[in-house]
Amino acid sequence: MRTVTRVRVQFDRHLAETLNAYLFRIGTKEYWLPKKLCSGLVVNKKLGGNVSIPSWLYKEKFGEEPLDEIAEITVVHHVPEKIEAVKTEADDSLIK
Repeated sequence: MRTVTRVRVQFDRHLAETLNAYLFRIGTKEYWLPKKLCSGLVVNKKLGGNVSIPSWLYKEKFGEEPLDEIAEITVVHHVPEKIEAVKTEADDSLIK
């Protein structure tokens, strides 16, 4: 089972920021994102930029599950196989 934990969001324009949040334009809408949840902010004045946010915030702000194309960190849940213990006989020469 795979779980996307962070996604990279592309924005058209970095409009403003406060002490606690960034304001981005994505398409025709504007979104405030909390600074403490953003990482790896890249801003290009002509082309916009991108920022990494948690997948739960992406779902909350954009109303959809993040696609694999924007996944930054994917966690794969792995359940290890049970290994049976091997019983060995003690060698009497090793015991004093």
